[in-house]
Amino acid sequence: MLIDDVEYTSAEEVLGPKGPLSKQKGFISRKGQIELAKAIEDDLNRGNILIAEAGTGTGKTFAYLIPALLNQQTTVISTASKALQDQLINKDLPKIFNLLHLEHSYMSLKGFNNYLCLNKFHNILDIFEKTKGHTFDANLDVLDDSDLDSVKKAKEQFDKTNVLSPKIIEKVKAIEFKYLNSITKEPGLYESAEITSRFPKEVADALTIDRMQCLGSKCDHFVKCCAFMARKKATSAKVVVINHALFFSALAFEEMFDPLAKGVLLPKFRQIIFDEAHDLNSVGCEHLSSKVGVSEIKLIENLFEEYFKNKKIKNSLSENLKYQKSIENEISNIKNSFSKMYHHLLKSDDNDANSANARNFLSYKYLDFEDPLAVDEEPSYSKIDNVFLECARDMYRTLHTLYKYIENIKESDPEFFDQIYKNIGDLISTLVQCMLIDDKSLENYGNNVASITVSKKKFNFEFKLTPLDVNMFFGNFLKKCQENHIGVVLTSATLSVDHKFNKIKFDLGVPSGDVHLLEIPSHFKYETHAALYLDETFPDPNQENREEIIWKKLRPVIDATPGGIFILTTSISSLHKLCKIIKEDQSFKRKLLCQYETLSNTKMLDDFKKDGHALLIGSVSFWAGVDVPGNALSLVIIDKLPFASPQDPIFKARCRRYEHKRAENKNRSFMDISIPESVIALRQGVGRLIRHENDYGALIICDPRIIKRHYGQIFKRSLPPMKRLQSSKDLLSFLHDIGDKTA
Repeated sequence: MLIDDVEYTSAEEVLGPKGPLSKQKGFISRKGQIELAKAIEDDLNRGNILIAEAGTGTGKTFAYLIPALLNQQTTVISTASKALQDQLINKDLPKIFNLLHLEHSYMSLKGFNNYLCLNKFHNILDIFEKTKGHTFDANLDVLDDSDLDSVKKAKEQFDKTNVLSPKIIEKVKAIEFKYLNSITKEPGLYESAEITSRFPKEVADALTIDRMQCLGSKCDHFVKCCAFMARKKATSAKVVVINHALFFSALAFEEMFDPLAKGVLLPKFRQIIFDEAHDLNSVGCEHLSSKVGVSEIKLIENLFEEYFKNKKIKNSLSENLKYQKSIENEISNIKNSFSKMYHHLLKSDDNDANSANARNFLSYKYLDFEDPLAVDEEPSYSKIDNVFLECARDMYRTLHTLYKYIENIKESDPEFFDQIYKNIGDLISTLVQCMLIDDKSLENYGNNVASITVSKKKFNFEFKLTPLDVNMFFGNFLKKCQENHIGVVLTSATLSVDHKFNKIKFDLGVPSGDVHLLEIPSHFKYETHAALYLDETFPDPNQENREEIIWKKLRPVIDATPGGIFILTTSISSLHKLCKIIKEDQSFKRKLLCQYETLSNTKMLDDFKKDGHALLIGSVSFWAGVDVPGNALSLVIIDKLPFASPQDPIFKARCRRYEHKRAENKNRSFMDISIPESVIALRQGVGRLIRHENDYGALIICDPRIIKRHYGQIFKRSLPPMKRLQSSKDLLSFLHDIGDKTA
């Protein structure tokens, strides 16, 4: 793996004050980073499990990459998002491979629908040539990866009536050219045709397909298929970067611990690193969920339409066309049955279909469903809604009829029909499991929760079956790693609650035994660079006109803030109320950016950074993964402690099962689930404030419970050691000082 005689023996040697990184501009040797790297180095070598919290600014990416690469073992790195994958592949890994003088053998692997579909693309090229007389050459000059800023402006570049303008097509053609010329190369030199990170969603959707839509070996481009080639290359790479969702996909079917089994997605790794590990439980539960609804039926209908109009199918399997009419009739019957269910759900009492919020499945199945507020009490119900039941039976009958029909004809084209047969079978299974969710005689009773989401706006509904946790699933994986001496690192800036790791260990089923726990405090000087303001006179969470009171109370503080401001809300309704109040304030002159309006999140963030003094109001997605270093962000305001909604059926079911699991858990779900998860979510939001050694900023939490309730101490002890301000006067003074320091 070494490409010359330079060899480093330890991570400390590389990261230390006299190491090779010390010669690079902007690098500072950090005690916490070295401590973390040494722990990772030791546990990877021993094949142990390490759970390591590394505070913001520690430099955890280099702290795990350097020991992993020095160990020269096949490595999988799993991150929370595709954006973090891109950062590792495009920035961090090339830098470390070069620094350590190692032969490049790394790549990123994403889900099937992230890669250019050559068949779809060439059909588009044919259309352009036939309708517009436009042909395209592989002009590499149009694809300068250092100028991918232009891709961010693609919305302005493409024709509004057709997202694929000639300029976009030229870029995609260049991507294809680079990809085809690298197919025979090793993973380190291989150029995947991944396009979702390069283009807006509208463009990527027009050029990619779902795995279910793939024609497989019948596709003219199958041998060079971008998605399948990426999977093939990944199984032979030394380092593969994936996301948590793809990890759970691989865990479901890959024989990871059988050295003789051929890899499907991943190489036979000897060490695995989970970055942003605090997201593993939520991502795993979501990814292991199953759904049946209008969207799934539409996808199946589209698959059949594509299948029957495909030229190659018509030429080589013309006998299958006789099945077309029968299948179309069965699809029509299924759509009718789903339409009946949709209209019945709309008529359900107290259902606000515009909100598209999930409700407990049983609240639809039973006319007398009552879900008590206390989670230690079981909901009561006995009177079945027979109309709902008949609609569900009709859904089952129509799906099952198509399922049996395909079973009888699938031998005519096993590659296509086997896959769609399985998919329809999965939909039937999900429907049945949802309908039997309250059957206590079943072996898996209590392990899942069923919910229904209805969207009037999108003419859609969805039955969803969700596992309540992944601790058995993921815990078994960790045990196998221990047995096979495979090193595991679970790291994030937010893993502990009140400096304890009980929550993450419970969520992920971390086995007992040789598990190393490590907490590295942040490198940043929070005591002097950041301040926290709390005030028990803030309105209570349920107080009427709460947003108006907060705005009036904070208006002088906002006016005095030298840089930009984030207001992070815990609900979309609060976000909309605040935006409305601020827009009606004629004297407010800062630029206002509100989530869920006309701009995408990316465009909002770009505008916020460029302005330098804007006010951005965001929810959910702005609490984590958003990086605004420097003066552009001087104040973060959090409207409430981010407790999960007690009405959320999945959250409530998790708490209820926890209460019933052991006698000692009774009345403990609030302290053991609600508070820890809220603390971690709050720490993520607070983490937006200080992103660099030279950043200054203030934090305001507008929730009096953090002062008035006994559990508020847990929140305060879990936050960074910021200066605590005693009055609004102190806050204004601190903000004035920030202005002087950053002027």
